[in-house]
Parts: sequence; C-alpha cells; structure tokens
Amino acid sequence: MTSLTSVLSSHPMTKGLFITLEGNEGSGKSTQIAKLSAALSAQGKAVTVLREPGSTVVGTKIREILKDPANSICSETELFLFQASRAQLVHDVIRPKLAAGEIIIADRFYDSTWVYQGWARGVNLLAIEFTNKLATVGVEVNKTFFIKVPLEVCTARIKSRGTLDRFELEGQKLLAKIDEGYNELSKSFPHRVDVVDGNRDIETVHQELLAKTMRLINQ
Repeated sequence: MTSLTSVLSSHPMTKGLFITLEGNEGSGKSTQIAKLSAALSAQGKAVTVLREPGSTVVGTKIREILKDPANSICSETELFLFQASRAQLVHDVIRPKLAAGEIIIADRFYDSTWVYQGWARGVNLLAIEFTNKLATVGVEVNKTFFIKVPLEVCTARIKSRGTLDRFELEGQKLLAKIDEGYNELSKSFPHRVDVVDGNRDIETVHQELLAKTMRLINQ
C-alpha cells in the first residue's frame, strides 16, 4: 500500500483557522464540536461549524444518498459522492470563511476519505490523493483532533441511537478498520493530528479541546 505520508500533507495556506474533528462512528465528535463552537463564540470569535458530507444544499442531498440504508453504493461511487460534496463545501463556504479570517470547525474532512474509502474500503490511494486535491483546491487543515474511543464504547453508543444509517449498519468489522486507519493517520502526521482520549466525561474532553484550540489561536 502506498505510504500515507506520500498521500497527504499539511501545509496550511489560509488566513483563518481550520480545525477538524475526526473519529469513529459514535466517538462523540458532534457533541464536542457543539461545545467547542459555543465556547469560542462566547469569547467573540467568528466560528463556522460544518459537517461532511453536508453544510450546503448540494452536500445535504448527497448526504441523504450516502446515509440511506436502502442504497447499495460501491466504494468508488462513495469516493466520488464524498468528493463532490467536499468540492461544493470548499467553494461555497470554506475558502470564503478562511479568507475572511474566521475559525472553521468541521465534523470530518479529507482524512475521513483516506480512512473510510482508502483504509477500510481499499480504494486506490492515488485516486484518493488526486480527488482530494481536486476537491480542496489548496485548502488544508491546520489541526485535526482524532477523538479516540474504544470500539465497544462506539458500538454501545451506535446501538443506543435506534435507527442506524448505511455505515452504522455495517457493524464491528467496519468500525475496527476505521479505528486502524485513524491510528495509522495519527502516527503518520503527529504534528497535525492530535489524539484525544474520548473515553472520558464530556466536560473533561471539552476542556482539553478548548485549551488546545486557544493555543492555536494565540500562536
């Protein structure tokens, strides 16, 4: 397999601050993003919260297709759908917001494509590299927080949701591959990808994320 370091790189080139939260299904990203955004906004920071796929009209429609358990979607189609949503998001929201000096906090970005479609699905990494670059047109992430949670915790949280989406229904096998992928990602990019123990109480995790984000802002 092509090395991860040859596929992704971290060279932020924008005025604002671009932070992503990554992790397995049921890792608690959405909760932490909401709390982090609220804390920064309370300090008068201009913050935009995004999720992938989604956060645009086009992206929301693509999200519905990808998440619907009734749809049988091959791995390559998954890749193109995610990248289509990402390209629209970069064009409509991310580039303008960063150019204005704002803080963006995103629930997933290009790291998810490498982990899900590359590591877990086995899609060619050169295809992922090319489509990532095509979709992001030079936009790169300043800091990624990988919220690491044990698989049994993720599984319990997913089951508690009731209705499951197409990815969640794939179960433990997919969760295990995703966990492997994020572990590899964090080892390959220790300066950009910050591993955060998500198996603690919500407030403790939040305070760690807030402290680390403030250090980024004040650099």
